[in-house]
Amino acid sequence: MKKTTFFVLSIAISLLLFSCSSDHKDVSQREFLEEVLPNSTVHTISVKNNNAIIETATAAKAFRIKDVPAEDLEVLLNKIQSKNDQVAVTFSQESNSMPNIFFLIPFLMPFLILLHIILLWVALRIIIKSAVDPMEKLVHTFISILVPFFGPLIYLTTKIE
Repeated sequence: MKKTTFFVLSIAISLLLFSCSSDHKDVSQREFLEEVLPNSTVHTISVKNNNAIIETATAAKAFRIKDVPAEDLEVLLNKIQSKNDQVAVTFSQESNSMPNIFFLIPFLMPFLILLHIILLWVALRIIIKSAVDPMEKLVHTFISILVPFFGPLIYLTTKIE
């Protein structure tokens, strides 16, 4: 049972790590100009690929204004600098390689689905034939079914002999 508890705890921790949110709040340009800018002092501005990340000093919070057109970005920066001319502005362009990965998904999905079905089938056969407590079998079965691909893989690598 100790191994099962460790297994369930590791799954819970991994789910928690993947569900953490970012440290800034997404706002529209209008919302920032009307609600945030009059009530706070802007500390720094970072512009990456036309996404402005603005850190305010009074609210101790970062705001992200997404997909601002280049001409609107210049107007936005001028409005912020007219209120505080000591604002540090940094620009950077980052290349995004993610679309190349998305191109491969239709080719990889049939292979991954087949691999998942095989792993699930093998894990469920081993779980059913194992001589452990029925409650432990039930826990392993639920985890193998409800956590696609990784559930059977983790069970097969950490199973009790």
